[in-house]
Amino acid sequence: MDQSPMNMWKKFFLYVKGLSRHPKLLLISFDGFRYDLLEKGLVPNIYKWASMSTWFTSGVKSQYVTYTAPNHMSIATGMYEEEHGIVGNYFFDPDKKKMFDYFNSTGKEGIVNASQADFWFKGDPIWLTNERWETTRRSASFYWPNGESSFPYLPHTPKIARPWTVVGDLKSWMKDADDVIDAFTRETESVNFVAWYVAEPDHTLHGNGFHNKEIEKTLKHLDDLFLYFIKKFDDNNLGTDVNIILTADHGHAEIKDHKHVMCVKNFVNGAGFEMGDHMIYPHSEEIGKQIYTNLTEAVKKHGYEVNIHWKEDIPERWHYKNSSRIGKIVFEPQVGSAISFSCTNEQMEKQYGENGTAKFNSSTHGQDPDRPEMRAFLIMRGPAFSENYTIADIPSNVDLYNLMCHVLGITPTENNGTMEIVKRALKENRYLPMTHGFVFNQITDSWSFSLILIPSMCIVIAFLPTAVKIPF
Repeated sequence: MDQSPMNMWKKFFLYVKGLSRHPKLLLISFDGFRYDLLEKGLVPNIYKWASMSTWFTSGVKSQYVTYTAPNHMSIATGMYEEEHGIVGNYFFDPDKKKMFDYFNSTGKEGIVNASQADFWFKGDPIWLTNERWETTRRSASFYWPNGESSFPYLPHTPKIARPWTVVGDLKSWMKDADDVIDAFTRETESVNFVAWYVAEPDHTLHGNGFHNKEIEKTLKHLDDLFLYFIKKFDDNNLGTDVNIILTADHGHAEIKDHKHVMCVKNFVNGAGFEMGDHMIYPHSEEIGKQIYTNLTEAVKKHGYEVNIHWKEDIPERWHYKNSSRIGKIVFEPQVGSAISFSCTNEQMEKQYGENGTAKFNSSTHGQDPDRPEMRAFLIMRGPAFSENYTIADIPSNVDLYNLMCHVLGITPTENNGTMEIVKRALKENRYLPMTHGFVFNQITDSWSFSLILIPSMCIVIAFLPTAVKIPF
C-alpha cells in the first residue's frame, strides 16, 4: 500500500473535495453467477481478487423461489419473499387484482410502470435505510431490480436511480463502472452506498447452458469488466475507504434435454385462473382441484421431474406460503428440469426433437434453494473485511442486509437475517461503538465546520515534507 506523502496528500484532497465522510459500501450483483464458476481458468481476475478477500467458498444460499427480482429484494431488505412481497419475477396480487411484472415477461403494455407502485413493496431496502439515517448520506442504484421504484417509506427512492432496461455488453458495462466510481468521488453530493446490477451470466446461461462455450465468452467479458473496474477503483485510491460485496441472486442448473421441460399449456388451458411465473391462481376451489389433477397426472404420465405443491404443503424451510401473492398451486422443477408457460410439447419436439432444427442447450433456476446448484458466489473486500480469508459455511442472502447495515454504521430495520456466519468476515474491532448521526451533523452541516476544517488543512500542509510539490 502506497503511504508516500504525495499519495496521502492525494487522499486528503479526495476527502475534502469528493468522498462522503460516512462509511462506504458498494454492492455488486452478477445475475446467476453460480458459486463454483469462480475458477481461476474461467475468471482469473475475479479469482485473484477473491483470493485476497473474504471468500465464502461454498457460496450463499438464495430464497425460494430462486428467481431474479425476489432474490435481489431479499438481498436488499434481509427479508424472505413472503415478507417483502416480491414473490416472483411476475405474479398476481388477488387482493389488488393486479399483476406485477418488472421485466415485462408477459409483454403487457404498461406493466413495467404498474410494477413500480409503492404498494408492491413491504420491505425497507438498504439504500433507503442508509439515506434515512442521516441527511448527508446518499445512495445510488445502478440497474438493481426495483432499485428505482418508489417505496412506501421516506425517502422513497435513492438519490441516484437508474432503471434496468437491457442486458448490455462489455462496452456499456465499462461505462457503468465509470459512473459507479464517479458516484463515490464526485465533488458534490457524493454517495456512500451503491447497488450495481449486471444481468449476466444469467442471460447467456438461459440461452446456451453450460456446455456450448458461450458461457466461457461471457465469463471472460465479466472478468474483463471487473479488471477494468478494479483498476479504476485503485486509481482513485478507493481501496482503503470503500467496502465491496460481490454476489449474485441465485445459481443455475443445466436442463438435461427438451423432454425435461414441462410445457404447462399442454395440460392447463382455458379460463378460470391467473398465472405467475411458477404458480397458478385458480378462481375457485373446484377449478384448482381440476388443474392440480391435470398437472399431477401429466407428471406421472410423461415422467416430468417436477413437484406440484398445494400452497399449504410447501416446505416450511422455504418461508414461502404466508402471502396472498403466492399462488394456490406452486411448481418446483427438480435440478435438470424446468417448467414453461409459453411452450408446447409440439413446438419443443419440432425445434429440438430427432428431426429438429436446433440443438437444445439451456440452463435455468427456480429449484430448491438448498441444492448447491442454486447457490450464488459471495466475496467481500475492503477496510471492514478480513483479507486472504476463506469461509466454508454457507450464509443466507437475507443475512447480507444486517451485515451491510453494520458496515455502513446504521441500525437495520426488522428483517429475517442473522449475523451468525457473515460476521466472521469482519475485521475484529474495526468499528467503534456507533454514535448518533445527528450529533455530528450539528457540526458538519453548519458554518462552524469550516472553523475546524480550515485550521486542520493548514496543519497538514505545514507538516508536509518540503520536497513534495503541490500541483495547482
